Amino acid sequence: MILSKQQLFSLTVVTTRGIAIGRVIDVGLDSVSQSIVTYQVRPYWKWRKTLQSGQLLPSPLSIHRSQVVRMTVSELVVEDGSVPLGVQDDVAAVRATRQSRQQAAIRGPL
Repeated sequence: MILSKQQLFSLTVVTTRGIAIGRVIDVGLDSVSQSIVTYQVRPYWKWRKTLQSGQLLPSPLSIHRSQVVRMTVSELVVEDGSVPLGVQDDVAAVRATRQSRQQAAIRGPL
């Protein structure tokens, strides 16, 4: 599969667990092999704020090609370890909160 520059830079980056972490904004090329070595990813705004450790999430994230599981026309799937643990924990907490709110809405008022 050959992607255009526009397609490449519009890829959503997702972990194998389904966490959407951002979009590809740039790449690092190896001049000898003429291949992509790293993908620069701009994290979505909510994950840029802080991590569990209180550190700012680096923007952009640099993901090595060895961490890429697969690429489709619409997304770049990366290993879970490509994303800092604090972000993964934050995403899990947000999903749990959303699910509990949805279940409460379905049940209706008591």
